[in-house]
Amino acid sequence: MVRNDWFLLVGVLGLAIALGAFNLVRTTQVQGLAMQVVVKVDGKEVKTLPLEEDHEERLLTEHGYNVVHIEGGEASITDADCRDQICVRTRAISRPGESVVCLPYRVTLEIRGRSGEGGEVDAVAQ
Repeated sequence: MVRNDWFLLVGVLGLAIALGAFNLVRTTQVQGLAMQVVVKVDGKEVKTLPLEEDHEERLLTEHGYNVVHIEGGEASITDADCRDQICVRTRAISRPGESVVCLPYRVTLEIRGRSGEGGEVDAVAQ
């Protein structure tokens, strides 16, 4: 290898380590927050559940039902009688701003910190 190749290799490795450390610190800060699962039907907030407590709740709407399952700091929809079952196959969510959506029944699960962060638009760029 030429001398410049070594500089490039060290630079790329240094950048990778710095990005990994940043992600680790950010993840640790997020895990320290007291978070909640916000359940919305037709865009209206109908329930707020703590993410720290294991819980399962059957949500009945005029369209059908969804089962909201919270376990180990993650929330998901584990059962629904909608036709496509995309909400059931969506992975569990655990970080502010993540969501699970059941389009046929207009149900949304969203993770939000207790102070309200996550999911809100701070600014719009044009």
